[in-house]
Amino acid sequence: FFQAEDGIRDHCVTGVQTCALPISSVLFNPSVGGYAVTLSNTSTNTYGYQWLFGDGTSSSSISPTHLYSTKGNYTVCLNSNQNFCPPVSSCKSVSVGTSLGMPTDSVFLKLYNSLSLFNLNKVIQNPVDSGYLIAGQDDNCGECSSPLFIKTNKNGQVQWTRNFDYLYDVINIEYFDSGYVFLSDNSEFSLTKIDLNGNIVWQKYDGIFGNKFLFTFSDTRVGLMINKDPLEVTIYDENGNTVTQKSYDLGGWDMNFLSFARTSDGNVLLNGQYGYNFPGPGGGNHAQFDSYDQIAAKMDVNGNFLWMNGIYQNTYCSQNGTPLQNSAGEYLFPGRFYEPTASTYFYYISRFDGSGNYLDSYSIDSLKGDYTLFMTAANNVAVVSRPQDPVYDSLRVITMDNSFNILSSKKAIAYNCSKSTKTYDGYLATAFTYFDGGTFVEYPALYKMNISANSGCLDGNIPPISYAAFPYVYTMGVTSTSPLYAATDTIAGCAAKYYRDTSVCRKIGRAHV
Repeated sequence: FFQAEDGIRDHCVTGVQTCALPISSVLFNPSVGGYAVTLSNTSTNTYGYQWLFGDGTSSSSISPTHLYSTKGNYTVCLNSNQNFCPPVSSCKSVSVGTSLGMPTDSVFLKLYNSLSLFNLNKVIQNPVDSGYLIAGQDDNCGECSSPLFIKTNKNGQVQWTRNFDYLYDVINIEYFDSGYVFLSDNSEFSLTKIDLNGNIVWQKYDGIFGNKFLFTFSDTRVGLMINKDPLEVTIYDENGNTVTQKSYDLGGWDMNFLSFARTSDGNVLLNGQYGYNFPGPGGGNHAQFDSYDQIAAKMDVNGNFLWMNGIYQNTYCSQNGTPLQNSAGEYLFPGRFYEPTASTYFYYISRFDGSGNYLDSYSIDSLKGDYTLFMTAANNVAVVSRPQDPVYDSLRVITMDNSFNILSSKKAIAYNCSKSTKTYDGYLATAFTYFDGGTFVEYPALYKMNISANSGCLDGNIPPISYAAFPYVYTMGVTSTSPLYAATDTIAGCAAKYYRDTSVCRKIGRAHV
């Protein structure tokens, strides 16, 4: 065929038929918002549309909106038919995910747009296949939620999902003995061990709701702490058998451990808080109102406290983040201090020597939120800040040496982040919530990025601020007493609780066969 100057296609030959037709044009305009691409079809004299989105999916809608699952550049093509003539097409390149504010050194960014998951708790990586497990809650009944796990391979591609609909609110989850062990806080089932395929291996039933804490010493020892008075500690082996039990009299205090880290000598650091009525166990200066102080402690594999320190906080704080042993053998404990004169919170890191003696504390300007600490490949300290209410706007990462000198910093826009993890190949992985403004639906996303590259800056200047006269740190201790808690056999305990519906117990019973 050939085209005349008057805009009419002079001849279009299809078989033996000759026709004179208006010009057909295939045109479209893409509009990108995060992972969503809206495609406005402005074609003329065409019909029968086929969109190829460049990710292996397609659509026959006239002007579709497509939600991608991975950040990247995609070639979008529109194929269309025209009367008596061969199909015509047009292609354009679109960049997806670049408007999310992610650093340019991202390894991958995956959006799971077919899954609903909220209150993202944690992402962990296992050493067997280097895959990731994203832990969160699934709103499955309108007024309650149950643990939902997303297992991916090392590239973030989903392998399986599991929903444990008779448990509530996953609080802690750790890799343990070629599988995972997790704690369901608001359920009478405390610990649940699953394999790498999400199948239940064993469960522990304690009949106590709320205020529990999970920590692992190794792949063969896991601890369960019931935060009440007395403070109950039970250590289990990899098969769920009780190894030892400890109980500590708190003298009426409210003690609540929140995070832990393993030490090089096979023990654990415990970071938490406790509350009391004035005067507190640390002595004076508590003169305004009842308070919570930070508690920094070390526990051995038999459940014995090796040392314990109180750090004045003057606030109820759920943001005493993950502690760390640095390359110098010192212990770092993140916390949050309320300064009433300035009416503001200071996020800080307190440093102790290997024997638990207090050294100093540092606050980092503009780095506010729940801290996760871990070591980089260069033996520096990485601090990942997960902002909390009312911001929830970004993930902030710095690296610093053992003297708190800032080496690098970056900021990534990521809402409602989970606790992050260091990957086995030296990167940072976190899960966050992606909000689709078009459908008002939230989707979970998995993000892997370089830790230390300077691809972005935090707000303003970020030199560490040393507390020259830090509110006092004091040694303290708790008294050992006879354990009141006795581990209940899983089957018998389940039958006692679910006597109206023993199908739950039969499901658990099969896991022990």
